[in-house]
Amino acid sequence: MEIRRIRPDELRAAHAFVQAVVNETYAHVWGEKVPAISKTDWSPSWVAADGADIIALLLTEGEWVEDLWIAKPHRGHGLGGKLLAVGEEEIRARGFARAKLRVVATNTAAAAFYRRHGWSALRQYPHERLPIEMIDFEKPLT
Repeated sequence: MEIRRIRPDELRAAHAFVQAVVNETYAHVWGEKVPAISKTDWSPSWVAADGADIIALLLTEGEWVEDLWIAKPHRGHGLGGKLLAVGEEEIRARGFARAKLRVVATNTAAAAFYRRHGWSALRQYPHERLPIEMIDFEKPLT
């Protein structure tokens, strides 16, 4: 397994990977009609790859951790923490003193993961388009 920048030839696979993880993670919320993810530009992403397979993906923008997705079989083994540290360092290198992210409120496993890694919940609020609640998190980057 290696953590590296995504390659241009992996962008389509990254989109499919994230949609598959979203489908699995939020099936309890949406049933079989999980909304399609947006046409995100994954080119600045970091991936964890096992050979030719993407097993995790991280995307930051500005001071935000925009996406952190890990395939189910690879959760709970430290990979998420390693990718999150890469994202925090990337945000710090951009000159930000704090990093931000948001989580679907019903994703209690993700919220607990971020708390274990030093993130603090700031507020809970309705999503701007979907009928779900979100939680904003923040972490000082010292």
